[in-house]
Amino acid sequence: MFLYAVCRAYIIPDCGAVCKAGCAKNNLRLREGRASGIIEVYLKRLLKELDRIMLFMGIDIGTQGARCVVADEMGRIHAAHSVAFETLNIAAHAGWYEQSPAHWLAAAKAAIRACTDALPNPQAIMAVSIDGTSGTIVPLDENMRPLTNGIMYNDPRARTQAARIHEGMSHIEAKMGYRFGASFSLPRILWVHDELPEVYAKTRVFAHQADYVAGMLCGEYAVSDYSNALKTGYDLID
Repeated sequence: MFLYAVCRAYIIPDCGAVCKAGCAKNNLRLREGRASGIIEVYLKRLLKELDRIMLFMGIDIGTQGARCVVADEMGRIHAAHSVAFETLNIAAHAGWYEQSPAHWLAAAKAAIRACTDALPNPQAIMAVSIDGTSGTIVPLDENMRPLTNGIMYNDPRARTQAARIHEGMSHIEAKMGYRFGASFSLPRILWVHDELPEVYAKTRVFAHQADYVAGMLCGEYAVSDYSNALKTGYDLID
C-alpha cells in the first residue's frame, strides 16, 4: 500500500498530459526514475519513523514459566514468547512448594532473548517492567546469591508465623485493610528466622521473585513494588 500510494501520487495524476504530449514512453521512463527516487526517500523516512517507535517490555515470572511481551505505546504487540520452567516444585518436604531461582532466571533470559531476536529494532525498548508471583521470596547472601530455593506463594509452612504476626500486628491489619496469611512474605521471613537461623544470619536481602530477576538484570535487588512491600508488613499509608 505504501508503494502504491507513492506511485499514485507521483505517476498517475498527470499521465493524461504525458499522453497528450505524444511522448508518453520517454516521459514514463523519466517519471519512473523520479518515482524510484521518491520511493527511496520515503522509505528512508519510513525507516527513521520506525526507529522512533517506543517499545516497552513486560516480563511475567509465573508459577509455570516466564513470559515476555514487547508492545508499543499504542498497545500493539511486536514480539511475545513463553518459556516453561524445568521443574514446577523441587521441595523435599511433602506439601511444601519451592522453585529454583536459577530456573526463573534461565526461563526469563530465554524469553527475553526470543523477543529481542524477533525485533528489527530492539534498541527502541524504552522500559522494562517485571512482575512475579506475589509472596514468593528467596534469601540472598552478601553477594546476592540464593541461600535456599525460592519459597513459593502457595507454600503453607508459615501458618504458625502468620498467626503470631496477626496477634502482634493487628493494628497494621486494621489500618491497611488486610489480614496476614501464610501466603504473605513476612511470615516466610519469620519462618526462616525460626527454622533456619544459620540461613537468616547470612541473609543480606529477602528478595521477592520479581525483585530477584530484576536484580539479576540490573544489579539492584533491594527495591520492590508496593504489593510486595505490603506483604512484608510495610505501611503503605505512613
